[in-house]
Amino acid sequence: MKKPVLLAVLLTLGLNVAEWAALQAADADMKKSKPKPAVAADEALLKAAGLTGDGPALLDYFRKRTVQSVDPKKIKSLIKQLDDDSFQMRERASEELVKYRKFAEPWLNEALKGSKSPEVVRRVQRCLERIRSGDEANLEAAAQSL
Repeated sequence: MKKPVLLAVLLTLGLNVAEWAALQAADADMKKSKPKPAVAADEALLKAAGLTGDGPALLDYFRKRTVQSVDPKKIKSLIKQLDDDSFQMRERASEELVKYRKFAEPWLNEALKGSKSPEVVRRVQRCLERIRSGDEANLEAAAQSL
């Protein structure tokens, strides 16, 4: 190898080593810095919801609130159960409808307009409030912190 080429290679390697050291120092400074305000706010939301920021707890949180498939017949059946004689059946139907989240909203809105039962109207309103409430923000914060 000729001297100018060897010198160019050595110079390039030297600059790369210097640049690598500078990147490592910058990375260390970033790790020492405080979390971004958005991250801190997300962590506060998770704590308020009683969640820790660790992976298994967040996955469990999502599993409990994730619907595998949207079946309109199932949603309609759950809405009918809101007027069941059994309190436990009505409660269970309310919880299930909330798990469907935004997917259930059209049917819940339809039930709100068309139902003559005060119990169904009250439960539908409560389901819609829960779906639209801050729980959505908790889900978003949990997703961002994964």
